[in-house]
Amino acid sequence: NVLMDVLSSFKNAIKGMGYSSSQLFGYDIQQHFHRIEHIGEFKLWMDDLIRIVMFKINEKRQNIDQEMKLKIMQFIENNICNQISLEAVAYHVSVSPNYLSKLFKQIMGTTFSEYVTELKLRHAVKMLLEEKLSVKEIAGKLGYNSTHYFIRIFKEK
Repeated sequence: NVLMDVLSSFKNAIKGMGYSSSQLFGYDIQQHFHRIEHIGEFKLWMDDLIRIVMFKINEKRQNIDQEMKLKIMQFIENNICNQISLEAVAYHVSVSPNYLSKLFKQIMGTTFSEYVTELKLRHAVKMLLEEKLSVKEIAGKLGYNSTHYFIRIFKEK
């Protein structure tokens, strides 16, 4: 009975993830359970099931991270000419700023502010080459309040 309870909890956890045991394993795990003859076999079987579930969880997380990355990048790109903050992006993707900061570094390989600065400077280079705008106008278009600060950042990069 204890093993049946473990299996039921496991099956409910899978259901909570939006899967059925048939989807994940190709068979109904409760039916398979009744064919198991001893606890050692049960343990080996559960180890295999857990490995499969962990693989699916990681796969799903990577898909979510990729979707989140695309939403973040698109939002930043669409708002690059505004004062853009971590808080505004976090609000847009429905997470806390603290969580987004950690996630951003993990999925983008750089900090939020470094990424935004780099993107703004790439836009500045394009504008300098393509448009007949002054440095002051470009700095203003990219959301920099201070032309001197913009020039300093540009030179540093």
